[in-house]
Amino acid sequence: MSKTPKYSDNYMKTLLHASAGIFAAFFLFVFFSATLVAEFYYSPGDVVAVQQSILQAMWVYIPLILVAGGIGYFLGNERKESIVKVKKQRMLAIILVSIFLLLPSIYALASQADDYVRNTVFYGIEVFELIVTALLMILLALNARDGAKLTSDRPTVD
Repeated sequence: MSKTPKYSDNYMKTLLHASAGIFAAFFLFVFFSATLVAEFYYSPGDVVAVQQSILQAMWVYIPLILVAGGIGYFLGNERKESIVKVKKQRMLAIILVSIFLLLPSIYALASQADDYVRNTVFYGIEVFELIVTALLMILLALNARDGAKLTSDRPTVD
């Protein structure tokens, strides 16, 4: 006789938490890659169009990190390991950096006119955006690594 698996609420929350984090990291990778490709291979107008597309995609990215962070916060309340505390601090940093550094820099780049794209200020903001994006990808990867450690030691649900 076959048993159907019973999934706990925590399993589903963990799955949603991990999925939101993975998709957020994917968005950051696409932002980073699209910025570099546009800068090296396309016209100034295309660079601005890419930045405008990235700005529109932030409407998906920001909720993803909020979902990942919110669910992670509640899941972390059930555990007392130091790794959980580090993950919470890292996720808070990811959310704050995304909202207060990444979003304004993308907005500044997306609002540029085509004739201003090739100036020093634009390049400075773009380099800042790329550094922040790379930092966020690293932080999300570290959280994913720690999350995998936390879930690997849990018993399976029968």
